[in-house]
Amino acid sequence: MKKRDKIYSPAVIPILEAIWEASGYLWSHRIKAAFPLWLPWAKQRFHITEQIRQQLLSISPATIDSRLKNKKCQLKKKIYGTTRPGTLLKHQFQITTDNWDVTIPGFLEIDMVSHSGSSADGNFIQSLNCTDIHTTWTETRAVYDSHAALNAMKDLYRNKLRLFHNFFQPSIKLVKKIRIGSKLKRVYDKPKTPFQRLCQSNHINKDKLAQLKNIAGILDPFALSKTIDFKLTKIYNLASKNKKIYGNVGPVPYSVNNSLPSILGLHS
Repeated sequence: MKKRDKIYSPAVIPILEAIWEASGYLWSHRIKAAFPLWLPWAKQRFHITEQIRQQLLSISPATIDSRLKNKKCQLKKKIYGTTRPGTLLKHQFQITTDNWDVTIPGFLEIDMVSHSGSSADGNFIQSLNCTDIHTTWTETRAVYDSHAALNAMKDLYRNKLRLFHNFFQPSIKLVKKIRIGSKLKRVYDKPKTPFQRLCQSNHINKDKLAQLKNIAGILDPFALSKTIDFKLTKIYNLASKNKKIYGNVGPVPYSVNNSLPSILGLHS
């Protein structure tokens, strides 16, 4: 059997791997949708010709999976063999909701996420995750742990992580379900970031949207990713140190304010 000729230049795959890693190891369909958002900033870090740019934009999800196969095997051993604080947290809040009939912002899906690892003993952080069903815009708050770890998590959620998630992490939404005999087929829309969904909505305050567009224009996803990893490592160290010193202590209460409606301009 004749082998297919490689159509990608040698420089394409290292750039693909760098974006994939910085994005938090997005699924192939989502990383393809993220390329247009990441490439302007990738140009500042890599030598990207027009040919390389076109190849990255035209690469298929199947080819992405194929080219990243070896890298995924290597990372799987690292992720599940040792503790890597930033790997799972970056993308564990990407909710694919079954409420496909919601057409306006303001309806939330709320989940409590435990960061206890393999054991629920001792004190550990829990996160309250609120996702707007229509736009997938997400806000998260830390609700338990030591004061130091709690404050570090609150800072991460309110700043870098929310920007990274809402501006540079495409998500998918269920559009409809089709029954074919005894099987149920789910049809999803094209991956879009929460910010892109906001821009397409007719129910968002225009002044708020203009503010978000200004923010989007200056955000560097690579810098955000690096800062998030650094802060996650500090949080992990704080939490680990706290368990060793204090053992099983009571939770620190935290009052969550409902900031999502004001951010989206729903009260204006």
